[in-house]
Amino acid sequence: MSEQPDNVLRIYLHELAEKDAAVITRVINFSSAQGKPYVLHANPAESHILVVTGDTPVRTQNPIPIIRIHHQVLAPHELLLAPPLLVTRVMRIIDEAALRLKAPIASPAPVTTNPPPTSPASATLNAPDKKPDTVLPKPETIAPAPSIEPIRPPSSAEIVSPNPTIPSDKASDSPPALPPPVAPTAPSKTNAPLALIIDDSLAIRTQLAIELRNMNIACEQAETGEQGLALLEQKNYHMIFLDIIMPGMDGYEVCKQIRQRPATRKTPIVMLSGKDTPLDEVKGILAGATTYLTKPVNPERLQQTIGRIARWIAEFS
Repeated sequence: MSEQPDNVLRIYLHELAEKDAAVITRVINFSSAQGKPYVLHANPAESHILVVTGDTPVRTQNPIPIIRIHHQVLAPHELLLAPPLLVTRVMRIIDEAALRLKAPIASPAPVTTNPPPTSPASATLNAPDKKPDTVLPKPETIAPAPSIEPIRPPSSAEIVSPNPTIPSDKASDSPPALPPPVAPTAPSKTNAPLALIIDDSLAIRTQLAIELRNMNIACEQAETGEQGLALLEQKNYHMIFLDIIMPGMDGYEVCKQIRQRPATRKTPIVMLSGKDTPLDEVKGILAGATTYLTKPVNPERLQQTIGRIARWIAEFS
């Protein structure tokens, strides 16, 4: 096993569902890229934060942060992460777990667990109603962890690449200021693709920003249709993600206005909506949308959609 710096926070995922583990892994990798001391670790005996699911019982000699994916906590010192897992919710709960480590980061002592049944037959006949408890002895202090930077709300045109700031779930009381005017610029093959996200949901904007960044696509964000149209006056984008239900102008009207502009007449537009009826999809297509995704956005389908758009841009732009 390779040596890791003493000031990292080792996070162990204990028997999580594949989908939940994938979400948490993306968040940890994203946070690590921003300078936070988070790293996945394969050995629970050397980890500082445990993530468990369901009613998996865990006992510790000296309580360490335990994040439980469940609808209720089973011990006072646990942190509840209610399903379904949202990116911003996972970010917040991991930051909170890190803040609970007020003592300097430690190298935990070995973990001991109850022995399993000696044979398949005895396991079938004598298996207990609950899983064996995990016992974590008190760790030894060796080095302090870096402080966790406070989370700030995003601006209306927050750029995510290559080191974006993680936004919080709380929206500002006043509308964010529009970015300063800049001369219109056309996308170039030599530049990384640039996307515009127009959505009033911070969770959706953050999820899209992470997925886009993982595909080397930069993005800017707007919380309303009016802000999105203002950004389109300043520059061109390779693709646009557009929510339907927003304060003020809805997505259908925004899409129609985008298509009326010569510079954006052929720009791919992905409509986003919590409704999945055929009528809603037809209305989006009639307004000028290229394709349609339902919320919450499925990461696999989102990646496939972005991949198709990126191939179209490479071939025809």
